[in-house]
Amino acid sequence: MPMTRHTFRTTSVVRFLFAVLCILGMTHSTALHAATELERPLSESAPPEDSQVRALVISELETTISSEVAAKITSITKKPGERFKKGKTILSFDNALFAARLQKARVDLDTARKVFEANTKLMQFKSISELELITSKAKVEQARAEVRLYSIQLSKCTVTTPFSGRVVERLVSPHQYVQEGTPLLTLVDDRNLSLQMFVPSPWVRKLKQGMRFSVEVDELGITCPARITTLGARIDSNSRTIEVRAEVEGDHPGLLPGMSGTARFATTFR
Repeated sequence: MPMTRHTFRTTSVVRFLFAVLCILGMTHSTALHAATELERPLSESAPPEDSQVRALVISELETTISSEVAAKITSITKKPGERFKKGKTILSFDNALFAARLQKARVDLDTARKVFEANTKLMQFKSISELELITSKAKVEQARAEVRLYSIQLSKCTVTTPFSGRVVERLVSPHQYVQEGTPLLTLVDDRNLSLQMFVPSPWVRKLKQGMRFSVEVDELGITCPARITTLGARIDSNSRTIEVRAEVEGDHPGLLPGMSGTARFATTFR
C-alpha cells in the first residue's frame, strides 16, 4: 500500500521522538511504548464527552403529610432515618374531644329518630302538621351527617403510612398542638428509585425507551446498570434540553434519593 505524505510525516515524527527518548536514557521497550501512545488516536484513550450526562437519583414516592385536624400530638413512632411499613401508625393525636363529640352526635341521632317515628304515628291521626313531620325527618338527616363528620375527624387522629419507606424529616414534636394543615412528617420510598437526567435536545434522535446504559454513583463509587423508562414531553426552550427518566436495575444497598452520578451511554450522540 503506498505511503501518503501525511503518513510519512507522522512516521518520521515518531521515529525522531523514539531516537530522542533513547538518547535520554530510556530503555528500548519504554521508548517504544511512549512512541506507540503518541501514534494512538485520541478516540481510543477516553470515552467521548457527548455520550455522558449527569444523573440524579430520585424517588417515585416522596410526600409531606399534613394534619387534617387541630389537636395535640400524643406520640410519633418513628425518628428521621427509620424505616416503616405501609399502613402502620406513625403519629397519633389526642382524640378525647373528637370521641366526645361523636358520642354526643350519636345520642342526638337516636333522639331525632325517636321523634320522627313518633311524629310518623301522630301523622296517621292528623295530630301534627305535615311541616312538623318534615322538620323531624330533616333533623334525623342532620344528626346522621354529624355522626359521619365526627367519625371522620376521630379517624384522622391516627396517621398511618401511605407506603413503605423511611422518614426523611420530623416537622413537629410530641405534645405540640398543631392546626389543621400543619406539615407533620416528610416520608420517602427509598426502594423504588429512578434516575432523572436533562440531556441535550439533539439526543432525542437516538434515545429510545428501553435503551440501557450505566451510571457511576459519586457517593458510593459504584457503577449500576440502568434502563430508560420515559422521555420528556417537551424540550425546554431556554436550556435546549429534554428530561429523561430511567430505572436502576438490580439491588444496590446504600443507594439513596438525592445521590448523583454520571450516566454513560454506548451510543455517540453527535
